[in-house]
Amino acid sequence: MDIVEQTTREIHELHQFLQNWFNGAVPKTRENFARLADAWPKSFTLIFSDNEIYTAERLLEITFEQHGAFPRLSIRIDNLQITAFAMATAAVAIYEERHIDEHEIDVRLCSATLARRPEDPTVLQWVHVHESTIERNVDES
Repeated sequence: MDIVEQTTREIHELHQFLQNWFNGAVPKTRENFARLADAWPKSFTLIFSDNEIYTAERLLEITFEQHGAFPRLSIRIDNLQITAFAMATAAVAIYEERHIDEHEIDVRLCSATLARRPEDPTVLQWVHVHESTIERNVDES
């Protein structure tokens, strides 16, 4: 699978996992949570829409504790574009991330950098994500 296809698939699959985790659709175990922990290595950073920088360690702690906290949340990825890729080992993606909880919708513009794991190039790891808010609390009912 080429890096563009692999990145597209990873973005959709990881967000599906996050939706299931936040919904409580998967049991709260470290074994299940390994899907996320494996994707975000220690060097991973996220700049959240409030401009706060999160390390992988802090973000993983917060996310683990939010298991089941948003039972009606749906996460949708729209307008995904792979904007750059380097020698088939890394890619930069831009996409809109919609968090839909009943009638409230938060829309975030995200850029993500993903790279193939040197020891196993069949696996992508997330390097960095930057989110900015496009719209908050839109009611599309």
